Amino acid sequence: LGLVGSEMCIRDSSILVKEANVSVLWQNESITSKWNNITNVHEVFGNPTTFTIEAAGDVLKSFTSSGEFWIDGDGVDASQVWELAGVNMSDVSFSGNDTLNAVLKSALMKTNGSMKVTDNLLTGTGEVDLQQLVMEATGTSDITSAIAQALQTLTSLNMTMLLDGTLSNPDFNIKSDLDNKLAKAALSQPVSYTHLRAHETEADL
Repeated sequence: LGLVGSEMCIRDSSILVKEANVSVLWQNESITSKWNNITNVHEVFGNPTTFTIEAAGDVLKSFTSSGEFWIDGDGVDASQVWELAGVNMSDVSFSGNDTLNAVLKSALMKTNGSMKVTDNLLTGTGEVDLQQLVMEATGTSDITSAIAQALQTLTSLNMTMLLDGTLSNPDFNIKSDLDNKLAKAALSQPVSYTHLRAHETEADL
């Protein structure tokens, strides 16, 4: 951890760091950030705390984020944007179902998004794009075997993250195009699709 503060102001019990450069070493990669107007009483000094964060290396590839926040008697007001590109993912389990086992063997991920806080209330969205996707999946029934086969045909996946709630009780939701991709994959595999339809017919009977 490295910290460099260029100027500090103390007024009664109020503290203001006008500028600070912070660097953190994580997994042998340097994450650098620049902060302005760091204070415990924003109302006294009149400016929000602002920051920018950057990193680039073998793990994070390219990461940038910036934002600001203001804390007063009504709560927290803040905003932030971020962008992360070129991250390699590997061996991530996607299913804990006893009849379906799915593992993301490898993928190249990029993501971007933004969030806003107004008097402790959260709103935000983000996009996650997985490319060069390689899935490994197995199923123990006709349906889960067909799903496993479809999963292994995927080469990309897009997800949307939705954020709301409060700072003390945030709520995350994720939507993706997985259903559409699985449906298209099933239709392109007549044997698997026939198994699915036969199973559904038996269940109806």
